[in-house]
Amino acid sequence: MFFSNYGCFDFSMASQILTDFLAKPQSKLNCLAFEKKLLAYSMLIKEALHLLFNGNRREQQLVVWPIANVGVKFPELVANYLDNLTNLFLVKGTHPAIKRNLLRIFEVSILTERDKVKILDECLSIISQCKEPVASIAFAITVAKQVVDEHPELLNEFQLTIERIPKEQMTPAISVRIKRALKK
Repeated sequence: MFFSNYGCFDFSMASQILTDFLAKPQSKLNCLAFEKKLLAYSMLIKEALHLLFNGNRREQQLVVWPIANVGVKFPELVANYLDNLTNLFLVKGTHPAIKRNLLRIFEVSILTERDKVKILDECLSIISQCKEPVASIAFAITVAKQVVDEHPELLNEFQLTIERIPKEQMTPAISVRIKRALKK
């Protein structure tokens, strides 16, 4: 048990807030309300991340959106979990919504060299296969470019990968990300 600005807070309260969130339909309003609670209670972030790593598919899909919002705004709050987030990202069959939100976190996080290699490989796979939703491909382009910027020897492979994206996949989101990536 610990004290926050909101008084005494313990595991059972975190569990109840999480249960209440999961019982509600997924909506932007519910996500933003839960995000505020995540920011108010550090124990709730730990519980939500535990659910992301160990919950069923539905629970993972519901909880990843507010976690990603928090991680994008305050990367330091999820920094200790980047290895686990990377491992979840690399699991075959991970739902596209989970991958998309993890890519959002990776865009703003300081990754270890070991994680960069794994994430880059998966990003290049997402880009080249063009089987993921457009948002995932767009985020994968940005994350891959960030890694390539630190390792210029990989630039040719990155450029070849994005040049092979079929014309029918060239949505505005993907086109903008490619232009930004090639501009630098």
